[in-house]
Amino acid sequence: MTRWIGQNRGFAAALALFLALYLSYHLMHPRGFSTAVLVQNSNELVAIGLVAMAETVPVLLGGLALSVGAIMTLTTCVASWLLDGTPTQIAFGMIATLAVGTGVGLLNSALSIMQMTEALRQIIYGTVIAGMLLIYGRGTRVSE
Repeated sequence: MTRWIGQNRGFAAALALFLALYLSYHLMHPRGFSTAVLVQNSNELVAIGLVAMAETVPVLLGGLALSVGAIMTLTTCVASWLLDGTPTQIAFGMIATLAVGTGVGLLNSALSIMQMTEALRQIIYGTVIAGMLLIYGRGTRVSE
């Protein structure tokens, strides 16, 4: 075990730091080490994992995707609005949420032909999506 730690000092230090922070989070949480907190954390980790995968693909291809968080927030708001009712309405909400996310992503790709730097384009696009969220929230702040 000590040999492994010696060979992987950076990873071992990051893992130890993560475990210390997660333990302190649970010690300070009002519900402590409960099933509800663990379920909430696992649900949040799925969303964060999806965003991380969405960020990884453009980076591997040599690009940049700063608007992924805004797109994720937009599709979450659309899903929270549409995923309610009968099974047919929920199926429609799922399809509509996927269509919104796909459409926004395709529009982002289509705007890549503009003659401006990638980072600036992504920041502008993220700001436009944030404006759409303000319209959706009727002027109140929409957060994840």
